[in-house]
Amino acid sequence: MAGKDDNFKVLKKKEIYEFLEGNGPSLVTHNGTEYGLPYYTATQLSSLCTEFGLTDVVGGSRWCYVEELLDYAIEQQRCDELFRFLFSEKQFTNLQDIADMNEVDEVYRQIVKKAIEHINYSIRLSRKELVLINGHFMIVGVGKAPVIETPKLNVRSIPYVQGLRERCNDDFNSGNYDSVITKSRTTMEEILVQLLEENHVEQISKGDLLKLYNQVKSLFNMQQRNENDKRVNNMLSGLEKIVQSIAEMRNANSDAHGVGSRRIAIRECEARLVMNSAITFCEYMISVHDK
Repeated sequence: MAGKDDNFKVLKKKEIYEFLEGNGPSLVTHNGTEYGLPYYTATQLSSLCTEFGLTDVVGGSRWCYVEELLDYAIEQQRCDELFRFLFSEKQFTNLQDIADMNEVDEVYRQIVKKAIEHINYSIRLSRKELVLINGHFMIVGVGKAPVIETPKLNVRSIPYVQGLRERCNDDFNSGNYDSVITKSRTTMEEILVQLLEENHVEQISKGDLLKLYNQVKSLFNMQQRNENDKRVNNMLSGLEKIVQSIAEMRNANSDAHGVGSRRIAIRECEARLVMNSAITFCEYMISVHDK
């Protein structure tokens, strides 16, 4: 029985293998410098094969590693995963000489767009094309790109909140930790907004996470009080610090805002901490509402 990734067989061409391992033309010129896909050494490609679980690799020329990787990905129905890895921004170490992160992001996007166009020109006679839709790669008939519908979920629900981990999974796998920060912050905002809407409270500041939280906090009488147990006040204070920290990190470091030299790299451990903190926060806020 044919699998969903059998269409990727149209990419089984030496010229595409060589292109994917970095032995291809320049695609974008930025400030007088030409950029293309990142160059992979034979050692890097061998390690990549091992990471994907392909241990019995014949090797040889660098393009041979890519050929075996694609064969394995088709067999295992993991082509999207392979291409998301190869085209993830963290792999583009050839852009490290560009100082401004806004420019890095823009050049990266242009390269990915041009690379897909280059691949599609190579397979044009097959009447199929490689497309990137909602962060996923697939091969479709020319002009027949599918419309992917996102199921409608009840935002103010525990399953929706717990689904944040699943929604972040692709970003974790591709090393896009900035996007994990953004998704975590967005989920927190969605929960707060819906809590206000369900209680017919007008938002005083759309997009300001801390102000939204303060509104909900007032709505549910969650302010720190002298008559509260000290431990309860400490917990509420910690909750506010979580909201403030995630709001500030999102504004300073996530993919939602380009901040040039002030932007720092987010590590996996911090991204995971933010995601788990967001999940805990949202579950608590829903519980307070439903008590």
